[in-house]
Amino acid sequence: MKIVFCFIALFILGCAGYEPISKLNKSIFKDEIYAEVIVDKKNPRNSIQIQNSINQIIISKFDAKISKNPDATNMIIETKNISFEPISYDQNGYIVAYQSIVELGVTYNKETTFHKGTFNFNIEAESSITESKRFQAIKEASSKAIDSFISAIIVKSL
Repeated sequence: MKIVFCFIALFILGCAGYEPISKLNKSIFKDEIYAEVIVDKKNPRNSIQIQNSINQIIISKFDAKISKNPDATNMIIETKNISFEPISYDQNGYIVAYQSIVELGVTYNKETTFHKGTFNFNIEAESSITESKRFQAIKEASSKAIDSFISAIIVKSL
């Protein structure tokens, strides 16, 4: 019975024109991507973290290399907003969880779209956000914003 079910599922997926996201990424985005990250002059430290995160995300999600050649697939990514909002308090009123929110403006094919990514994380009561937690939260939220961009581009290309 399991074999029949698997065969039917594979047949339906094969006939439905299903294509994995990674294959669609390769057809839309080339092997090399030139990504220009516009640094926020009010908050340059976070922009540098985001630039590093975006370079890592491009390598992993697009399965592409970072190019220094502007003729490669070209993206301009601008940090619009980075914020941390408390989302949970303990019984004494101390913040124990935050949500990081990263808003990016992505220009691709001369069209700018805006994408937001969020990430929730905990901290110890009566303490502040450490630099490592701050960096990790920005990285995760940036990754989710880039995921939103990828999804929008793939849906638009179908």
